[in-house]
Amino acid sequence: MGTRAWTVLKYRKRYYRFYHAMDGGLEDLGVETVGEIPQTPRGFTKWFREQLKAAKALDAEVECLLSVPLAEFRNFVIQYNEDTQSDLPSGIDTVVLPDFEFPFPDWDIEWVYLMDLDRQTLTINNGAHVNLLHVSKVISDGYRWESLYHDLKNGIAVILPSFAPAEAIGNTDLPICYHSSLPSLSDPQPHLEVVEAKGLNAFPLKQRHGHIVRWQIFRYLQKSYSEHLSAALDFLGPQDLHFREFAYLVLSVISPNFRMSFEALKNVVYNEDRGYAGLCKEGEEPEFLAYMGVGAHIEEVPPGSAPRTGMYWFDGTLVSLTTNLIETADLEVARVIGHSRKTRPTESINVILFSIEHVVLMRIYSDQRVQRTKVLPVFHIPNHTSRDARKRYVPDYLKKMERSQTLRLKELVVDRLVGERKVEKGSLAEVELQSELTASYEELDTTEESFSLVNWQPDTTKATFFAMAHVFESSACETMPPRSEQGKLPAP
Repeated sequence: MGTRAWTVLKYRKRYYRFYHAMDGGLEDLGVETVGEIPQTPRGFTKWFREQLKAAKALDAEVECLLSVPLAEFRNFVIQYNEDTQSDLPSGIDTVVLPDFEFPFPDWDIEWVYLMDLDRQTLTINNGAHVNLLHVSKVISDGYRWESLYHDLKNGIAVILPSFAPAEAIGNTDLPICYHSSLPSLSDPQPHLEVVEAKGLNAFPLKQRHGHIVRWQIFRYLQKSYSEHLSAALDFLGPQDLHFREFAYLVLSVISPNFRMSFEALKNVVYNEDRGYAGLCKEGEEPEFLAYMGVGAHIEEVPPGSAPRTGMYWFDGTLVSLTTNLIETADLEVARVIGHSRKTRPTESINVILFSIEHVVLMRIYSDQRVQRTKVLPVFHIPNHTSRDARKRYVPDYLKKMERSQTLRLKELVVDRLVGERKVEKGSLAEVELQSELTASYEELDTTEESFSLVNWQPDTTKATFFAMAHVFESSACETMPPRSEQGKLPAP
């Protein structure tokens, strides 16, 4: 069969893709991939160590490649495109270069099998996650993936819990644990006032057009990256270069006080499909970022200029990067208050707590008062595909998918009986079986359906955008030097 697929090795949050032009379906490459994984704990441990060794070898090649100064990379690209000789080490064009973006199936690539060594998980077509040690338990009859279901409404693959052993799908979506570098708040809790964020109406009428234009640019950014963030954001944090760089890009687009520059991708090797970019400042340690975060930055500030710390000043505002603000907002608020009290006790400052998906806006006053907003969405991600299906779908919708899968399996049984001539095609027995399935499907289609996703919320990111823009503009106004009185007539 001409079914095309990717097998992907994920190591240190880098994705190494390998192309398969034939036999990429579940019954072929899917079964073959699972069949290579030992089923015993001892055999699995040995196999996993071998996989880590192979991944480290790939990683070592990339690290060696990254030691080449960026100026030589640019020279190599020119020479490579002109089919001339390069001074770089031989074999540079055969190194398996990684991505930082999640590899998705599309019209050309029907299946993607992701071997995630970072969390010991096999992920199929973005949304179906199985523990590597127990992956063989999700295949029945040695070839059938009865627990794998494609949710056509949301365009994603799912492992149905009632069709898979608990140990095969447990702990497959544990997010990273990011510990803030800020000290805990030891002083008495200050007076916290939760306020509404200011929107577009807070700007004078004649100044709104610039913010509206930037919103349209940011909207394009949202549409381009929401799918990638839904697949990977749970496992990224401020310690990761591509998290920091992407956060810096978002802040650069939202802040009204900078002129953005749009730069063409700098390909390390000529490959228009992969678009690798050497991301670094001259003379500093380079890294690959692919498309993630490359393009829109502050004018005259090159890509790769995001601060390496999780807290920095940006356009007069204190920015603190964190993860999962939905659960950690109160703790991060307390920590940043403690930090500001120790470092700038006599100043009033604006603060942005930023996890890329969400933000909390704060105003810390010198008289101990603190104002903060609730957690606001920056990217609308109702379906985090990296999570377990039980955390993504409401129970009623999950049951509906399970009923649909049951009918599909019964249909396969009927087809097999007809194929094995245990039931004659066109006979009364086959007609009765098909009629029963048709009636069941009709009943399933007419059942009332609630919202399918647990975290579904209306998209309110537009209001968040203008609220963040207002914070940046307010900070800029506070830090502007006073106007000169020279040449003006004294007031009467």
